[in-house]
Amino acid sequence: MHPKKGFFALFLFSFLFFSCLSENHIFEAPAASYIPDFYVWNQVTPEVSYADVVIPEFPLIYHLVKIDLTSTNLEVFEYHEKGEKSDRAVMITSLEEEAHPLVVTNTSPFNYSNRLALKFSWMPSTYNSVGIHISEGAVKSEPVQRYCALAFFKEGDSYRASIFDSQSEEGLLFADYAFGGFFTILRNYEILKFPANNYDSRNGAGLADDGKTLYLLAVEGERQSKSIGLPYPDCAEIFLNLGCRDAMQFDGGGTTCLFINGENILTYKPFRKSPAFMGFRLK
Repeated sequence: MHPKKGFFALFLFSFLFFSCLSENHIFEAPAASYIPDFYVWNQVTPEVSYADVVIPEFPLIYHLVKIDLTSTNLEVFEYHEKGEKSDRAVMITSLEEEAHPLVVTNTSPFNYSNRLALKFSWMPSTYNSVGIHISEGAVKSEPVQRYCALAFFKEGDSYRASIFDSQSEEGLLFADYAFGGFFTILRNYEILKFPANNYDSRNGAGLADDGKTLYLLAVEGERQSKSIGLPYPDCAEIFLNLGCRDAMQFDGGGTTCLFINGENILTYKPFRKSPAFMGFRLK
């Protein structure tokens, strides 16, 4: 083979090989490599605790929040660009400064008019949520059939939560609060399959104890040298290990963010605005 042709063939093979790794599977990681023998839970309030997982050899960093929905001291916190005074997408930090939620994270995917604004939050752009958002029984954003949702129903002074595989399910409209995401990843203790599962930052929610315990998961993936992120099935495996029956994914990637008691628990600062957030605060 001519040297130039050989070099070109090697280059093409390498490009295709590493492209496949980045777009689908870097490797098939056994659950034991990213799920510790036990989690060290830090108590924030009697209702809320969190755990940080750092695995340098993976490398991987993710964070878990456990919320007792039976508590009568918690109320759902939400933000949506429609109906707010300024009709705007915001940084999670501004919510902390203005509303002081105990726990807050981003939810629905969204459309935007300026792609550069995803990297430079100060650049002008319009943002519109894609999927359901219900606040106090009022629909602020219309459902998208192919996407899932996390819904909260008041039971006296506490809540029960459910995950809906489709936002078109009739029962969802009876929710007091509902937040859209992408897809259900765990249903009836079974991990659902997806045609492609790349490693990325992830943001999801899981339910245990018949909808009385809520787990939030935030996986870091924006600094690949520190944490490469996880695919959907591995996130589902984490929720399953926690005892969740059902779990789903919110908008992930660079939008992933999670604050607890006013503190950013990710190892890097949030840099992307979002038009929809969910959380809890003390009554």
